[in-house]
Amino acid sequence: MLDYRYHTFMALAECLNYTKTAKKLNMTQPAVTKHIQYLEELHGVQLVQYQDRVLTLTNKGKLLLSHLLKLQSEINVIVEQLEQKEEANLTIGASKTIGEFYLLPQLTSLKTKIQIPSPSLIVDHTNNLLQMLDQHEIDLAFISGPFEPKNYYVQPFLHHPVVLVCHPDHPFAHQTVSLEDLINEHLLLRENGAGMLDTLSNFLKEESFNLQQFKHRTTIGNIHLAKNLIKAKQGIGFFYQMAVKDELERNELAPIYLEHGEWRQSFYIVTHPEYLALDRVKQLVQAIPTLIEE
Repeated sequence: MLDYRYHTFMALAECLNYTKTAKKLNMTQPAVTKHIQYLEELHGVQLVQYQDRVLTLTNKGKLLLSHLLKLQSEINVIVEQLEQKEEANLTIGASKTIGEFYLLPQLTSLKTKIQIPSPSLIVDHTNNLLQMLDQHEIDLAFISGPFEPKNYYVQPFLHHPVVLVCHPDHPFAHQTVSLEDLINEHLLLRENGAGMLDTLSNFLKEESFNLQQFKHRTTIGNIHLAKNLIKAKQGIGFFYQMAVKDELERNELAPIYLEHGEWRQSFYIVTHPEYLALDRVKQLVQAIPTLIEE
Protein backbone atom coordinates (compact mmCIF):
# COMPACT_ATOMS: atom_id res chain seq x y z
CA MET A 1 0.00 0.00 0.00
CA LEU A 2 1.08 3.58 -0.61
CA ASP A 3 2.17 5.64 2.38
CA TYR A 4 -0.73 7.81 3.59
CA ARG A 5 1.29 10.95 2.89
CA TYR A 6 1.34 10.07 -0.81
CA HIS A 7 -2.45 9.92 -0.72
CA THR A 8 -2.42 13.43 0.76
CA PHE A 9 -0.19 14.60 -2.09
CA MET A 10 -2.48 13.04 -4.71
CA ALA A 11 -5.49 14.74 -3.14
CA LEU A 12 -3.67 18.08 -3.12
CA ALA A 13 -2.71 17.57 -6.77
CA GLU A 14 -6.39 17.13 -7.55
CA CYS A 15 -7.71 20.06 -5.48
CA LEU A 16 -4.72 22.41 -5.82
CA ASN A 17 -5.88 24.01 -2.59
CA TYR A 18 -4.75 23.18 0.95
CA THR A 19 -8.10 24.05 2.55
CA LYS A 20 -10.13 21.96 0.10
CA THR A 21 -7.68 19.08 0.45
CA ALA A 22 -7.95 19.15 4.24
CA LYS A 23 -11.74 19.14 4.00
CA LYS A 24 -11.74 16.30 1.50
CA LEU A 25 -9.45 14.15 3.68
CA ASN A 26 -11.15 15.19 6.93
CA MET A 27 -7.92 16.48 8.42
CA THR A 28 -6.45 19.85 9.40
CA GLN A 29 -4.73 22.15 6.94
CA PRO A 30 -1.46 22.13 8.96
CA ALA A 31 -1.49 18.33 8.74
CA VAL A 32 -1.74 18.53 4.95
CA THR A 33 1.16 20.99 4.88
CA LYS A 34 3.21 18.71 7.15
CA HIS A 35 2.63 15.70 4.86
CA ILE A 36 3.76 17.63 1.78
CA GLN A 37 6.81 19.01 3.56
CA TYR A 38 7.73 15.50 4.69
CA LEU A 39 7.63 14.22 1.10
CA GLU A 40 9.64 17.17 -0.19
CA GLU A 41 12.31 16.57 2.45
CA LEU A 42 12.26 12.83 1.81
CA HIS A 43 12.85 13.22 -1.92
CA GLY A 44 14.87 16.43 -1.77
CA VAL A 45 12.68 18.22 -4.32
CA GLN A 46 9.96 20.85 -4.36
CA LEU A 47 6.63 19.28 -5.29
CA VAL A 48 4.30 22.29 -5.29
CA GLN A 49 4.68 26.01 -5.80
CA TYR A 50 2.62 29.17 -6.03
CA GLN A 51 2.43 31.04 -9.33
CA ASP A 52 0.48 34.30 -9.20
CA ARG A 53 -1.07 33.08 -5.95
CA VAL A 54 -2.27 29.88 -7.63
CA LEU A 55 -0.98 26.56 -6.30
CA THR A 56 0.55 24.39 -9.03
CA LEU A 57 2.64 21.25 -9.26
CA THR A 58 6.30 21.59 -10.13
CA ASN A 59 7.71 19.39 -12.88
CA LYS A 60 8.98 17.01 -10.19
CA GLY A 61 5.54 17.07 -8.60
CA LYS A 62 3.92 16.16 -11.91
CA LEU A 63 6.41 13.33 -12.37
CA LEU A 64 5.70 11.95 -8.90
CA LEU A 65 1.94 12.20 -9.44
CA SER A 66 2.18 10.30 -12.73
CA HIS A 67 4.07 7.43 -11.08
CA LEU A 68 1.80 7.39 -8.02
CA LEU A 69 -1.34 7.11 -10.14
CA LYS A 70 0.18 4.20 -12.02
CA LEU A 71 1.27 2.51 -8.80
CA GLN A 72 -2.17 3.01 -7.25
CA SER A 73 -3.79 1.45 -10.30
CA GLU A 74 -1.47 -1.57 -10.08
CA ILE A 75 -2.17 -1.89 -6.35
CA ASN A 76 -5.92 -1.86 -7.01
CA VAL A 77 -5.55 -4.74 -9.46
CA ILE A 78 -3.37 -6.73 -7.04
CA VAL A 79 -5.87 -6.22 -4.21
CA GLU A 80 -8.70 -7.34 -6.45
CA GLN A 81 -6.80 -10.46 -7.47
CA LEU A 82 -5.94 -11.26 -3.85
CA GLU A 83 -9.58 -10.92 -2.90
CA GLN A 84 -10.45 -13.32 -5.74
CA LYS A 85 -12.69 -10.95 -7.61
CA GLU A 86 -11.65 -12.20 -11.02
CA GLU A 87 -15.21 -13.38 -11.64
CA ALA A 88 -16.69 -9.98 -10.86
CA ASN A 89 -18.94 -8.46 -13.47
CA LEU A 90 -17.29 -6.71 -16.37
CA THR A 91 -17.98 -2.98 -16.74
CA ILE A 92 -17.63 -1.83 -20.34
CA GLY A 93 -17.65 1.76 -21.54
CA ALA A 94 -18.47 2.56 -25.15
CA SER A 95 -18.84 5.68 -27.23
CA LYS A 96 -22.38 6.29 -28.42
CA THR A 97 -22.03 4.91 -31.94
CA ILE A 98 -20.12 1.78 -30.88
CA GLY A 99 -22.39 1.15 -27.91
CA GLU A 100 -25.68 1.37 -29.76
CA PHE A 101 -24.83 0.19 -33.25
CA TYR A 102 -22.04 -2.33 -32.64
CA LEU A 103 -21.97 -3.70 -29.09
CA LEU A 104 -25.69 -3.84 -28.28
CA PRO A 105 -26.49 -6.09 -31.27
CA GLN A 106 -23.56 -8.31 -30.22
CA LEU A 107 -24.35 -8.60 -26.50
CA THR A 108 -25.85 -12.10 -26.65
CA SER A 109 -22.88 -13.48 -28.56
CA LEU A 110 -20.50 -11.52 -26.35
CA LYS A 111 -21.90 -12.98 -23.13
CA THR A 112 -21.27 -16.52 -24.36
CA LYS A 113 -17.78 -15.82 -25.59
CA ILE A 114 -16.54 -14.11 -22.42
CA GLN A 115 -18.52 -16.38 -20.05
CA ILE A 116 -19.55 -13.46 -17.86
CA PRO A 117 -23.29 -13.53 -17.17
CA SER A 118 -24.12 -9.85 -16.79
CA PRO A 119 -21.58 -7.42 -18.23
CA SER A 120 -22.50 -3.78 -17.64
CA LEU A 121 -22.44 -1.36 -20.57
CA ILE A 122 -22.07 2.39 -20.09
CA VAL A 123 -22.55 4.53 -23.21
CA ASP A 124 -21.08 8.04 -23.14
CA HIS A 125 -18.82 10.53 -24.90
CA THR A 126 -15.21 9.64 -25.61
CA ASN A 127 -13.92 12.27 -23.16
CA ASN A 128 -16.20 11.06 -20.36
CA LEU A 129 -15.23 7.43 -20.97
CA LEU A 130 -11.53 8.22 -20.68
CA GLN A 131 -12.21 10.07 -17.44
CA MET A 132 -14.14 7.06 -16.08
CA LEU A 133 -11.26 4.81 -17.11
CA ASP A 134 -8.78 7.07 -15.30
CA GLN A 135 -10.96 6.92 -12.18
CA HIS A 136 -11.27 3.12 -12.48
CA GLU A 137 -15.06 3.26 -12.82
CA ILE A 138 -14.95 1.03 -15.91
CA ASP A 139 -12.70 -1.89 -16.87
CA LEU A 140 -12.15 -0.85 -20.47
CA ALA A 141 -13.58 1.45 -23.12
CA PHE A 142 -14.48 1.16 -26.78
CA ILE A 143 -13.49 4.48 -28.30
CA SER A 144 -14.52 5.86 -31.69
CA GLY A 145 -12.45 8.82 -32.63
CA PRO A 146 -9.00 10.30 -31.99
CA PHE A 147 -7.70 10.57 -28.43
CA GLU A 148 -4.45 10.93 -26.48
CA PRO A 149 -3.10 7.37 -25.82
CA LYS A 150 -1.22 8.42 -22.63
CA ASN A 151 -0.24 5.27 -20.70
CA TYR A 152 -3.18 3.15 -21.85
CA TYR A 153 -3.14 -0.24 -23.50
CA VAL A 154 -4.66 0.52 -26.92
CA GLN A 155 -5.81 -2.07 -29.46
CA PRO A 156 -7.42 -1.03 -32.77
CA PHE A 157 -10.28 -3.37 -33.65
CA LEU A 158 -12.06 -1.71 -36.58
CA HIS A 159 -11.24 0.80 -39.32
CA HIS A 160 -14.65 2.23 -40.12
CA PRO A 161 -15.96 4.57 -42.86
CA VAL A 162 -17.29 8.04 -42.11
CA VAL A 163 -20.14 9.04 -44.44
CA LEU A 164 -21.91 12.29 -45.25
CA VAL A 165 -25.68 11.89 -45.65
CA CYS A 166 -28.63 14.01 -46.74
CA HIS A 167 -32.32 13.63 -47.65
CA PRO A 168 -32.79 11.53 -50.84
CA ASP A 169 -34.35 14.59 -52.55
CA HIS A 170 -31.35 16.81 -51.79
CA PRO A 171 -29.57 18.08 -54.95
CA PHE A 172 -26.30 16.56 -53.70
CA ALA A 173 -27.78 13.09 -53.04
CA HIS A 174 -25.56 10.41 -54.65
CA GLN A 175 -23.38 13.18 -56.12
CA THR A 176 -19.65 13.78 -55.74
CA VAL A 177 -18.89 17.26 -54.41
CA SER A 178 -16.03 19.27 -52.92
CA LEU A 179 -15.94 20.62 -49.39
CA GLU A 180 -16.29 24.11 -50.85
CA ASP A 181 -19.61 23.04 -52.39
CA LEU A 182 -20.95 22.36 -48.89
CA ILE A 183 -20.19 25.65 -47.14
CA ASN A 184 -23.74 27.00 -47.58
CA GLU A 185 -25.39 23.78 -46.40
CA HIS A 186 -26.91 23.44 -42.94
CA LEU A 187 -24.42 21.11 -41.22
CA LEU A 188 -25.60 19.15 -38.17
CA LEU A 189 -22.72 18.49 -35.78
CA ARG A 190 -22.18 16.28 -32.75
CA GLU A 191 -21.56 17.95 -29.40
CA ASN A 192 -18.19 18.68 -27.79
CA GLY A 193 -16.66 15.53 -26.33
CA ALA A 194 -18.14 13.29 -29.03
CA GLY A 195 -15.62 11.23 -30.98
CA MET A 196 -17.37 11.99 -34.26
CA LEU A 197 -16.81 15.73 -33.84
CA ASP A 198 -13.08 15.24 -33.17
CA THR A 199 -12.85 12.83 -36.10
CA LEU A 200 -14.51 15.32 -38.44
CA SER A 201 -12.32 18.19 -37.23
CA ASN A 202 -9.17 16.15 -37.87
CA PHE A 203 -10.30 15.06 -41.32
CA LEU A 204 -11.15 18.63 -42.32
CA LYS A 205 -7.77 19.83 -41.05
CA GLU A 206 -6.06 17.30 -43.34
CA GLU A 207 -7.90 18.97 -46.24
CA SER A 208 -6.89 22.49 -45.04
CA PHE A 209 -10.51 23.09 -44.06
CA ASN A 210 -12.30 23.74 -40.76
CA LEU A 211 -15.79 23.69 -39.30
CA GLN A 212 -15.99 27.49 -39.12
CA GLN A 213 -16.05 27.62 -42.92
CA PHE A 214 -19.53 26.09 -42.89
CA LYS A 215 -21.87 29.07 -42.63
CA HIS A 216 -24.80 27.25 -41.04
CA ARG A 217 -24.02 24.85 -38.18
CA THR A 218 -26.21 23.33 -35.47
CA THR A 219 -25.01 21.11 -32.63
CA ILE A 220 -27.20 18.05 -32.02
CA GLY A 221 -26.47 15.89 -28.97
CA ASN A 222 -28.40 12.83 -30.14
CA ILE A 223 -27.68 10.59 -33.13
CA HIS A 224 -31.34 9.70 -33.75
CA LEU A 225 -32.48 13.32 -33.54
CA ALA A 226 -29.81 14.32 -36.06
CA LYS A 227 -30.96 11.59 -38.45
CA ASN A 228 -34.61 12.60 -38.07
CA LEU A 229 -33.78 16.23 -38.82
CA ILE A 230 -32.01 15.17 -42.00
CA LYS A 231 -35.02 13.03 -42.96
CA ALA A 232 -37.11 16.19 -42.50
CA LYS A 233 -34.82 18.06 -44.92
CA GLN A 234 -33.34 20.18 -42.14
CA GLY A 235 -29.67 19.66 -42.94
CA ILE A 236 -26.85 17.25 -43.74
CA GLY A 237 -24.49 15.44 -41.42
CA PHE A 238 -21.43 13.22 -41.00
CA PHE A 239 -21.89 9.85 -39.28
CA TYR A 240 -20.01 6.62 -38.78
CA GLN A 241 -21.45 4.32 -41.43
CA MET A 242 -22.85 1.80 -38.93
CA ALA A 243 -25.07 4.54 -37.47
CA VAL A 244 -26.89 5.18 -40.77
CA LYS A 245 -26.57 1.79 -42.48
CA ASP A 246 -30.26 0.88 -42.10
CA GLU A 247 -31.51 4.30 -43.24
CA LEU A 248 -29.28 4.19 -46.32
CA GLU A 249 -30.53 0.71 -47.20
CA ARG A 250 -34.17 1.86 -46.84
CA ASN A 251 -33.45 4.97 -48.92
CA GLU A 252 -34.52 7.19 -46.02
CA LEU A 253 -31.13 8.89 -46.25
CA ALA A 254 -28.76 9.24 -49.19
CA PRO A 255 -24.97 9.51 -49.34
CA ILE A 256 -23.03 12.53 -50.55
CA TYR A 257 -19.62 11.54 -51.90
CA LEU A 258 -16.59 13.77 -51.41
CA GLU A 259 -13.98 14.43 -54.08
CA HIS A 260 -11.04 13.53 -51.85
CA GLY A 261 -12.38 9.99 -51.41
CA GLU A 262 -13.47 7.95 -48.40
CA TRP A 263 -12.70 8.90 -44.82
CA ARG A 264 -12.08 6.11 -42.30
CA GLN A 265 -11.56 6.25 -38.54
CA SER A 266 -10.02 3.58 -36.33
CA PHE A 267 -12.02 2.27 -33.36
CA TYR A 268 -10.04 1.21 -30.29
CA ILE A 269 -10.23 -0.96 -27.20
CA VAL A 270 -8.64 1.08 -24.40
CA THR A 271 -7.75 -0.12 -20.90
CA HIS A 272 -4.99 0.07 -18.31
CA PRO A 273 -2.10 -2.31 -19.13
CA GLU A 274 -2.32 -3.94 -15.69
CA TYR A 275 -6.04 -4.71 -16.25
CA LEU A 276 -5.06 -7.28 -18.89
CA ALA A 277 -4.13 -9.54 -15.97
CA LEU A 278 -7.82 -9.66 -15.01
CA ASP A 279 -9.50 -12.63 -16.63
CA ARG A 280 -12.70 -10.76 -17.48
CA VAL A 281 -10.80 -8.05 -19.36
CA LYS A 282 -8.50 -10.50 -21.13
CA GLN A 283 -11.51 -12.53 -22.31
CA LEU A 284 -13.19 -9.51 -23.86
CA VAL A 285 -10.06 -8.23 -25.59
CA GLN A 286 -9.58 -11.68 -27.13
CA ALA A 287 -13.27 -12.03 -28.08
CA ILE A 288 -13.69 -8.82 -30.08
CA PRO A 289 -11.79 -9.95 -33.22
CA THR A 290 -14.01 -13.05 -33.43
CA LEU A 291 -17.15 -10.88 -33.22
CA ILE A 292 -15.90 -8.80 -36.14
CA GLU A 293 -15.27 -11.93 -38.21
CA GLU A 294 -18.89 -12.98 -37.67
